[in-house]
This record gives sequence, structure tokens and C-alpha cells, in this order.
Amino acid sequence: MSDRPSYSYPATDTRATRTLTRLFESVGLREGQDFTIHPDRPDRQLPLDELSGLNVILLCGPARNAIFDKVAAILPMRYSMTVGNDGRNVLMDRRREQRMLSSRQAGDSAMGPAHDWGLVASLPSPFNLGKRLVVLAGVHGTGTVGAAEFVADLSNLRTLIGKREGETVSEVVRVDYDAADIETPTRIGLV
Repeated sequence: MSDRPSYSYPATDTRATRTLTRLFESVGLREGQDFTIHPDRPDRQLPLDELSGLNVILLCGPARNAIFDKVAAILPMRYSMTVGNDGRNVLMDRRREQRMLSSRQAGDSAMGPAHDWGLVASLPSPFNLGKRLVVLAGVHGTGTVGAAEFVADLSNLRTLIGKREGETVSEVVRVDYDAADIETPTRIGLV
């Protein structure tokens, strides 16, 4: 028996990670050699100063990702994600000064299918401007899966590149899902 603590991650986090791993491997990158996955765990968290030499993908919102939580307020993006007073992710459209509520937050099933929002962002890393910081995060886990699946489609990457402003992409996807299966998006579309 091991003295190491075990961690239980939501299935949506695991699914989003597997989606990104398949994407990287499809372009010839090898896990463990060309990239590594570092779960956001207290016993394995990378110190912020070590991130300066890396291109970093932050997966999950700041309520579940401590590094994202530490840098969220300084990221110059159209869409921001922070942790609200209730400890949950809050997604804001800064231009419209409007909070984007998932169907669970709104409590309104009359708005059509159940949906979540996923943030897709790429910008110069605040740790080292010569590196990139990518954010794939949902208001809930379903939005994170949707953001990861959206960027895993290469035609969507071309669309995102066309929408960049300077060196920054900051977009949101709407992720529809069946309320009986929150882990599986049924439709993902750029807002």
C-alpha cells in the first residue's frame, strides 16, 4: 500500500486531457519527451518561476486550477474568468460587461438545450513573453471538455487564428449537452 494520497478528478477533466494528448500525438509530439501533463495537485504543483521556460496550457477554470487563479486577473483578454464569492467560476465578456451564465447557473431550462461556456484563449505568457499561455476552461467541466474538443479540430484552429487581435486569441464556445450526460458535448460552436 502506498503512502501517496490518491486524487479523484472529474471525468470531464480526464476527458479534456485525453483530447489534448491525442491532438499533440497526432502532430508527432510524444508525451514525456515533447510534453508532459502536470495535474494541479498540491504535491505536484509547478512553482510559478518554473513556468517561465515553458509554453503552458491551463486546463479548467480558476476554481479548479490554482495557477490560472493566480494569473487570471492580469491576463489581457476580452473574456475573463475568475472565482466568484461562491467559489465557482465566473465568465465575463469584458466588452459587453456581461456575465455569461451556463444553463445550470441560470436555472432556466426554457433556454433550449443544457449548455455551458468554454473559454479558449492563447496569448503571450505572463511568465515569459517569448512563450505562449493557452487557456481551455469551462464554467463547469462540460465547458472545459468543449473547449478542448473545439481546438482539437484543426479547422477550428484556423478560425481562431483568423480572430486573433495582435498576439491574443480570446474566444468563447457554447457547449450544448444532454442533461443526462454532462460529460459529452452534443454541439460546440464559437460564440
